[in-house]
Amino acid sequence: MKRIYVIVFAALLGASVFSCKEKSASEKLNDKMEKAGDEIKDKAEDVGDKAEDLGDKAEDKLNK
Repeated sequence: MKRIYVIVFAALLGASVFSCKEKSASEKLNDKMEKAGDEIKDKAEDVGDKAEDLGDKAEDKLNK
């Protein structure tokens, strides 16, 4: 019975090692595109926040 567990464990370990191969070129490109998209989104949110702050300041000056 112990041998069966050892064989099953070895088979699962071998399968996991072979399934961890390097990413393909398209997967690498997809990761880079996602990262670039996230950076653009963050920058756009920062610009939007600054524009909103400027709008609030202008509104405050008009209301005085």
